[in-house]
Amino acid sequence: MRNKGKIIFIGLGIIFGLVFSYSRAYADVFDVYGCGARGMAMGNSLVTLADDPCAFYYNPARAPMIDQYFVVGYNGVWDQLYINPQNPDTKPSNDIPNTQGVVVGLASDLGIPKFRLGALIYSPVNRLQLQHSYYTNAQEYFLTNRLYFSLIGDVTQVQTIIIGGGYQLFPSFSLGLGFSISILTHLMESVYQPNLLNANEVYVNMNSYQSNEVSPILGLYFQASPMIRLGISYRGASVFPIQGEAQVRLGGINDPLNPDDYFTQKIDSYLFYSPDKISGSVGLIFSPTLSLELGIDWFRWSGYRNTQDVSISGEDDPPVRDSANLRAGIEKQDEKERRFWAGLIYAPSPIPSQARIQNLVDNDRLAFSFGVGYPLKFLGKTIRGDLGCQWQHLFGRSVTKIGDPNSYDADPYTEGVQNPGYPGYSSGGNLIAVQTTVNYNF
Repeated sequence: MRNKGKIIFIGLGIIFGLVFSYSRAYADVFDVYGCGARGMAMGNSLVTLADDPCAFYYNPARAPMIDQYFVVGYNGVWDQLYINPQNPDTKPSNDIPNTQGVVVGLASDLGIPKFRLGALIYSPVNRLQLQHSYYTNAQEYFLTNRLYFSLIGDVTQVQTIIIGGGYQLFPSFSLGLGFSISILTHLMESVYQPNLLNANEVYVNMNSYQSNEVSPILGLYFQASPMIRLGISYRGASVFPIQGEAQVRLGGINDPLNPDDYFTQKIDSYLFYSPDKISGSVGLIFSPTLSLELGIDWFRWSGYRNTQDVSISGEDDPPVRDSANLRAGIEKQDEKERRFWAGLIYAPSPIPSQARIQNLVDNDRLAFSFGVGYPLKFLGKTIRGDLGCQWQHLFGRSVTKIGDPNSYDADPYTEGVQNPGYPGYSSGGNLIAVQTTVNYNF
């Protein structure tokens, strides 16, 4: 009876963990840090000014105006973040993993006038599609709603693939279409308490699949005058389903007394949610060597889905608000065709105060960026080396949780409280990101 109760206990813990741990919201890596060194340095302001394969991310309608390009680059992110819980027994992650990734892109006309087709791939080099096991103890892994930077925590660990094309209908007007694709992955994970001499020990085997996901990217571009450019793009939401099963087996890995005594829990949840996004920009061409873009990005975070395939923005849960990022980018070119960039982004958090059971830790962010591009001639072609740097400041934020540890909210499972993070916590810090790219105009 005791063993059966423990099985049910762990099974409920798996459900709890899937709802409040796997069902996380994530921003796209390009949304947070920018695509390419120039995109990072100009504060993501390339909806009307993109001139390399990153156009397939920013606005595929800009693709017909770019040269045939091959681009390869490197992206690195380092952080100094903090989460300070008021409860000393709460063990948050004070930072996110420092990660690096590689960007590769290509654009070609395929011999078709006024047309460009291409692809863009971002792939992390050290944590590809990593699924975190936050604790070695199975109860902690499944029962703790961890304090963690939810929207930016794992974005540099997810592979991003974009393909697209654009066609110039008229000299001043073009349309573009693309797709953001996630690739099928398979996760097998074993979590168990290491004391095999304890007959009450629990062994958990997880076998799950992440299916393919395809989101559309649409864009249009209009040159209103030699000085004014207008652009708008749309990217559909990505909701990556995770399906499979978890088996909870008693008595360690090999129990001769109960070899088939296990409890099976189905896994049907979501991972890595990116919202619908609409970007609008005005590009101002003051001269052939000086340009400016001002824009806004609207994110439909209120569509964030949970494991029941319903929005968590319901009446019984803290709402997730839609948000809008304001951005600006400027480019100056000198007589030697060297380019200098600067950018600014203000990104308000879509996450309200997490007073109840959710712990979607997030902060308003202000990003300053700058960079330089240097051209070189090679075999009659131009190779441009770009460097972009970005500093993001996460404004300090304090959260007060609802609960009373002396009554209903006492949590017998984790010796804490049923409302994780109670009585509250504060968060904030800084992020440093760097991108380098080499653009070859073939």
